[in-house]
Amino acid sequence: MTCIQQQKPIDAIQYLESALSIIEDAHFPGLRGYILQGLSEAHAMSQHKRQSWDAIHLAEQLLIAKPGIKECSYCDITTTSVMAQKGVNAVLLKEYGQALPLLNTGLHQYNPMHLRGRARLIAQKAEAYYGLGCIDESAETAIDAFHIAHTIGSQKTIARVKNLYTLLNSSPYRKEKSVAQLGATLTLN
Repeated sequence: MTCIQQQKPIDAIQYLESALSIIEDAHFPGLRGYILQGLSEAHAMSQHKRQSWDAIHLAEQLLIAKPGIKECSYCDITTTSVMAQKGVNAVLLKEYGQALPLLNTGLHQYNPMHLRGRARLIAQKAEAYYGLGCIDESAETAIDAFHIAHTIGSQKTIARVKNLYTLLNSSPYRKEKSVAQLGATLTLN
């Protein structure tokens, strides 16, 4: 997972596939699902569309087959985490029309106390709006993500919002009022 956070998806794929091999004969559906979610994201980052969707569908199947027994791995998957991961993957794969409903569903179900993850999903929703050409919605959603991220000190999400602003500011939409508002908001940091 560290490789994913460091933007090294090829390394992440290698390590996560090895991890799946190591636990192949063990009964850890939560851990297996967690690894598959990470693998799906690493494949999405690498633009391996089929492998990304295959991995997340395998994780989803584990939800169906998962017994109610708590395992000793501290890793778990939920319907919410899988739905949110599908939205994240869709953004990474530039499938923006598919990403928005997945992210909206994930956010609706997401625990409101998990602010770091929530800020990340909202920032990715802003990216999806940008990909669809919905500039006002993109900028407004990015402002929401920034406020949460700034409050909790999530530098990764702040950087993600700043990258989106750079794209907006170098686009033909740079003079839009919502883009200017996003720029003004970012000066808070």
